[in-house]
Amino acid sequence: MEAFFSPKDDQDEQGTGLYLVMGQVNRFFPELRARFSCNGSFVEIDPGAIIEGLTQPFPEEWSGHVKRRKDRGQAKPIRTTYRTYGHTPSSRRWSMRFPTDVPVKLVMLGTGGTGGHAAPHLYRMLHALNRPARFILCDGDLVEAKNLIRQNFAPADLGQNKARVLAERYASVFGMKAEYVPSFVETREELMRLIRPGIWEIKEGPYLYKLKREMVLLLGCVDNNKSRRLCHEAFCQSQDLVYIDSGNEEFSGQVVCGVRRNGRTIFKPVGGIAPEILKAQDRFPSEISCAEAAQADPQSMAANIMAATVMVDMVYNILAHGRSRVRVTEFSTQTAKMQTTLESAKRVAA
Repeated sequence: MEAFFSPKDDQDEQGTGLYLVMGQVNRFFPELRARFSCNGSFVEIDPGAIIEGLTQPFPEEWSGHVKRRKDRGQAKPIRTTYRTYGHTPSSRRWSMRFPTDVPVKLVMLGTGGTGGHAAPHLYRMLHALNRPARFILCDGDLVEAKNLIRQNFAPADLGQNKARVLAERYASVFGMKAEYVPSFVETREELMRLIRPGIWEIKEGPYLYKLKREMVLLLGCVDNNKSRRLCHEAFCQSQDLVYIDSGNEEFSGQVVCGVRRNGRTIFKPVGGIAPEILKAQDRFPSEISCAEAAQADPQSMAANIMAATVMVDMVYNILAHGRSRVRVTEFSTQTAKMQTTLESAKRVAA
């Protein structure tokens, strides 16, 4: 396994200092990575700048002083960050691990059909988990009469911003701060600012405080591929990010979970699984006229609720249980059937 700094390393290496990690230890020259830490902020450096001799050739005269052991067979595989379940090689299952003792920030883009149904359950979940958390809703759309048919709004909400309505309604119920962006997020700079992990000062004893960095989950509940392309670009630019995207038509849909860790793509996001969406020529919501919006692809309340349910389930497994195996879930409301793709142990290159 290659050298990388894990989330556990991020938790333990909050103090100011120099830290190194070693990987590929089965090689003659293992892989090394090094970084400085200052109160939880990390800067990676070239290990050769601090360790002498990394670029020098192996001294041949040393070979005469080394005795080689007899070959005892193939070396056992090194355990990765995945966890093995089952008792036989044929029944092995793999699960991505996530920390359950760090603060959480959820950023949801889109609070209409799917986002509006998922939001109250996510607020309730964050309240029940009893861990430091933020939930930021983003949407520039206003509640219209046509939205009352399949979206989670009431007649009293007409004319108000969707993100504001949901944030103020449910954050107050579950004792959280109402955080929302009442506009469409359509620039990479704004999205990167929203998903940038914050640092929390957590009290762990009468006189003990520890700095912890947020785990960020980006929840895509948008209805256009240009916004998905923006999320894909932000995902690839992020050091650590969980990006869950939902999409549906009238009777079917899918939810895709992408994971980025230590600058590497572990689970492909929706743009990696369906690259055609990155080439789509559609537009941002702010670039569409009212007439064009009225002719949007039909959806149904059942499809929105099913997509929201799958998304909430993925978030729950990550936050409550600290693990996730699900990569993609496809569903049909006509047959009430779901088909899930589970993650294998193989890593995906960035």
